[in-house]
Amino acid sequence: MTKDEFNSKQKAVGRYFLKMSLLWGFGFGLFALLRLFVLPAKKNIDEADPVSIAFLAIYGIFGLSFCVWLTMRRERQLGFLCPNCGKRFSKLNAKSVITAGKCMYCGEIVIEELKTQP
Repeated sequence: MTKDEFNSKQKAVGRYFLKMSLLWGFGFGLFALLRLFVLPAKKNIDEADPVSIAFLAIYGIFGLSFCVWLTMRRERQLGFLCPNCGKRFSKLNAKSVITAGKCMYCGEIVIEELKTQP
């Protein structure tokens, strides 16, 4: 893969993760608004509703886990993995892959630049 292809795949994965995060945040905000304005509020504000707390905890843990899982799945679909060892390219090691052209884990050449000299 060339450097341009690698960069475009990296940007596509970043955009997908942003979409998933915004979707998760929208759902979280929708529940918060529903809880504040639609459902009957308790008279004593210091008392927490255990059902709401449980739902927020479950939504927070499983929702974020689901977003991360979908992003990892998208990385596999796009081929944003090392072709030799199958490890993911995170943001941190993607920069070193771009500069060195090799996987940080196995040393396989990932980025092949076509160098033509006249």
